[in-house]
Amino acid sequence: MIKRLTRKGSREIKERRRFQTHIKSLTMSKKRAFDVFDVIGERGEEVIVPLVATKTNNLPHDIDSISKLFEFGSKAFQLTTTKNNPIVATTTTATTDNKSDKVISMIKRSLPKNVYTLRGERGQKEVTTMLYDTYQQGLFMHGDPSSPVNQIIIPAFRYIFSELSALKRHDPKRIEILTTLAHACQDCQQVQAREILRIYQELTCQSLTFEDQLLYSMVRLKESALHEYITQHHYGVCDLDHNHVEPHQQRAHLWSAYLVIVGERYGLGNGTNITTAHGDRFLGSALQYVYETHEIPIMQPMYNHEFLCDIILPRLQNSISVKEWLTILIADINNQKMSNHTNNVNNNNNDNDVDRMIHRRILNQWAYQNLGDDKHRIFYDENHAEEYKDLAPNHPNPNNQYQPFLSPNVLTGMLVKVGMLKFKKCNNDERQHRKEKMMIANKNS
Repeated sequence: MIKRLTRKGSREIKERRRFQTHIKSLTMSKKRAFDVFDVIGERGEEVIVPLVATKTNNLPHDIDSISKLFEFGSKAFQLTTTKNNPIVATTTTATTDNKSDKVISMIKRSLPKNVYTLRGERGQKEVTTMLYDTYQQGLFMHGDPSSPVNQIIIPAFRYIFSELSALKRHDPKRIEILTTLAHACQDCQQVQAREILRIYQELTCQSLTFEDQLLYSMVRLKESALHEYITQHHYGVCDLDHNHVEPHQQRAHLWSAYLVIVGERYGLGNGTNITTAHGDRFLGSALQYVYETHEIPIMQPMYNHEFLCDIILPRLQNSISVKEWLTILIADINNQKMSNHTNNVNNNNNDNDVDRMIHRRILNQWAYQNLGDDKHRIFYDENHAEEYKDLAPNHPNPNNQYQPFLSPNVLTGMLVKVGMLKFKKCNNDERQHRKEKMMIANKNS
């Protein structure tokens, strides 16, 4: 595959033609299934850049060095697009569920007393009662069960408890999720809504496409960057309690405001969290406070946030680390642990695997459909052992030898193919050095 790239600037025509001839010869002589890397687009002319000119085995093999060459592509900042969302599918039937009596018993059987006796709503209710009420009718601050927010929260919350009921009472995953929900009850209902949706997404990410699972793997990084931005611009105020600041100045409601402003273009989630942000009763005041903090006149802030989004968005995007994302993905995909919920370590059913953000079954399907003759590269390859040498582990164990095990080079090629990574723009000296290095490497190969 090829891609035409245009870059500003000019050089001598003779040098241009010589380089183009070299690239075209590589295109004709070698065919690769990975898509094109957006790299050295030269000097104002249209240059045909095939993958073979920048093939992944000519990249450095360690994540640190690779990450310095790449930046995020536009596809890394979009909302997930998978349509078979169980929240939507179960909304009409969830209100007929009548298993709420099991909620309290499940909590008390799995959690220690010092957790399930915690109190929320400023000490007025025990968290067991609050979770029971959420199961029954949603979050009361967001209206009745038929409100837009509760039409998302109720089925999501019931799905979570349905999944937890299938686990043993002392299962670490069950305890962790119930503890998270209990502690969330000590915060405001905006935080509770976000935690419910986050847990739901974690439990259902196996139903997403490969591209959407990649986007989901970035959610924590995006959230961390946004939290840091809120801290920087509202330092000394956002984390004080209701006795010291107004509600709209607190982080929970500032988060809603920023989510409404940048959430869609930032690609934070699948849209349901933006719906809950619009249901925040302090949204109007929080938006006004954000605009005042950025010293921007308020002109229909509830309807048009493009100007402020153009200011905030690049700062958020640039604060996310490519290296950290690659590290997370490699650790997730190459995880050699087997599920605690199956006794057969040789079970070939990928859905019985340990919890992952990128599921092996989905990765296999994507590779088969998109990588052509290179689809075998998602498995460990002894002929390219040097690509794995800096990883830990640097090879699969016997139980996983027929499961995907990616090198940083192959992973990078896949991320470029789906448009989530691209080569960094570089100055003329860097571009010339990179071009010469690639030409030498390809000539030797």
